[in-house]
Amino acid sequence: MKKEIGGDLNKRALALSFAVMGLLVWATPVDASIGVSVECAENFHTIVSPFEPNFKYILTITNTGDAPDTFFIAVEGESAPEGWLVLGAGGFIKLNPGEVGYHAVVVEPTGTGSDNRLMLSFTVGSTSDPNTTAEIDITTEVKTLGDFYSLPRGSTVRGVVYDNLTKQPIPNAEVRLYLWNTNWWDQATTGVDGGYEIPTLSHEYLLEIWENYRTRSPPSLYMEVHAEGYRSYYENEIEPPEDGILTRDIYLERKDRTASYQLSWKNSLGFGVWKAPTSENWDYIAASTGEHDPPAPNEVVTYGAYLYDGNGTKLWDKETTAQVWGIDISKDGRYVAAGSSNPDDKLYLYDRITGSLMTHEAGGEVREVEFSHNGRYLAAGPVEGGGAGSVGLFDVDTGELLWQYDTGDWAREITFSPDDAYLAVGNSSDYLYVLNAEDGSLMWRRFHGGYVPFVLDISQDGSRIVTAGKSHEVRMFDGDGNLLWSFPTEQVVTDGKMSADGSLVVAGTVWGGIYCLDGEGNLLWRRVRPVGHNAVYITKNGKYIALGGPGIMLLDNTGSTLWEEEGGWVQWVRVSEDGSKILAGYGEPDEIRLYTGEIEKDTDGDGMPDSWEDTYGLDPNDPTDAEADEDGDGYTNLQEYQAGTNPLSASSHPPETPSQPENFWPE
Repeated sequence: MKKEIGGDLNKRALALSFAVMGLLVWATPVDASIGVSVECAENFHTIVSPFEPNFKYILTITNTGDAPDTFFIAVEGESAPEGWLVLGAGGFIKLNPGEVGYHAVVVEPTGTGSDNRLMLSFTVGSTSDPNTTAEIDITTEVKTLGDFYSLPRGSTVRGVVYDNLTKQPIPNAEVRLYLWNTNWWDQATTGVDGGYEIPTLSHEYLLEIWENYRTRSPPSLYMEVHAEGYRSYYENEIEPPEDGILTRDIYLERKDRTASYQLSWKNSLGFGVWKAPTSENWDYIAASTGEHDPPAPNEVVTYGAYLYDGNGTKLWDKETTAQVWGIDISKDGRYVAAGSSNPDDKLYLYDRITGSLMTHEAGGEVREVEFSHNGRYLAAGPVEGGGAGSVGLFDVDTGELLWQYDTGDWAREITFSPDDAYLAVGNSSDYLYVLNAEDGSLMWRRFHGGYVPFVLDISQDGSRIVTAGKSHEVRMFDGDGNLLWSFPTEQVVTDGKMSADGSLVVAGTVWGGIYCLDGEGNLLWRRVRPVGHNAVYITKNGKYIALGGPGIMLLDNTGSTLWEEEGGWVQWVRVSEDGSKILAGYGEPDEIRLYTGEIEKDTDGDGMPDSWEDTYGLDPNDPTDAEADEDGDGYTNLQEYQAGTNPLSASSHPPETPSQPENFWPE
């Protein structure tokens, strides 16, 4: 479907604020011909519940005039009436003559309204002549096939879970079959014979839905298998036959490593910890306060930026009048940069050595700040005198603004190339910009998938750039801006990271889908777990993955749990390259915590490291001694190890009534 209105055709007024537009860089010559067209390859879609939670439309916008122009994108009426969530209801896009651009719109029914149909009327117009517009309608319907557990279970998946070494059955293993929609699954627990049986949806049933409604959800299921002391098992394309049985015997490998951590220190910040980046050697830690939702009425909070040393001693703080979402620390720990939200709207630059604090009026919310790797430059946006989408490069020593570039909408992610020759900027209106660090000139610009990015990372050799966010997908570009691949996710990607060599990408969604992809965009495994907004991380060496959410979870790169600490709600998490330190920023309670420990070899996978078993005369090749009680004090050897007590002394044992941390699940 396509509609086009040129500058000399019937014009249509549109109520829209042009406060931001007045700051846009591109100016269209007075005598230029102005025109725009918009089309959408699929402008009608039926979302099938409970399989497909949302749908993503792509508007294709073309500058049909003969001069560069900036176009606004707006929707008439309510952009998100009751019962619906709409991402991408507005924005801006710059286009050269004849250039084609893209704008993503994600529509999601929330289940709170009574209307099962939504039509959105979009207008795309020139900021040079707002009467030059093009219009397009997109319509979304919802078809509910019923409650998930009432859907026809036309097939069965069954089998036995075995120990891969001994070939003995494993009881109490948990087997789950998930839809693409991570909210729904069938599950079973293996019996003493290691057997399980799960009545489930057939591949034919899923395929019929996929073919009839062109759903984003694939016609297959996702399997997860977890058992104490074993590596997790994942399979991504389970296709049970209609009126038949799919046999899946699973052979689990014993864990060969175990981890233990202790709380080293904690500090309260007075509000949730939004981010807490560290210096390269972890000797210094910066932190900022923020949460996705504003504080409750009458809640007493403190906003600001902080600097700690590695022992948790506070070295500096700056209280602000608003949340601080932009925060970074230079690799050597000398400088801290912070960007505050409205009404503060400032960029702060602190020098730990001199104690000086530079303050820049930004003219808008500073949502992202980033130091260059060499620590000489600071990129941030917006900058005073620029538009909302302006990004500036500052000299760190002098505070001088060296250059600025206007991306047209808020900069949400910024990262420097490993050699600091260029920087990548992801804005809130669909585009990834790569700018020359020397003069701010545009090297290339690409559609990043849509709306707001929360992930932006460059590989060590500069050959790969990954981005993800509210686009509901992960996109990988090469260093020249060519799209290598894209991978769809069931929901908004809130955080993620790429290993330094670009061989692994981990991304987590707002509904708890944790995706691990290889460098070619293939899904290695998917695990379901709630995570915090900034709490999905993989080390540069690709060995360890840290997750937030209802506590901390540390995984290896196969998706197997190494360590877990329950309690609270973790919004930010990082693990050191050697796995010896874990830093967590909590939204509940409002604390930053540093855990220290180690990851050790555990040959028999019983949860006790070989070195500990050797110390107390246990057998590192015998997994059964974990449940033994050498000193007869009523506690197993494993419990003694976890508590740090002596398994050979009855007078040394875990506390009689160990405290259990409260499990916090936000609404």
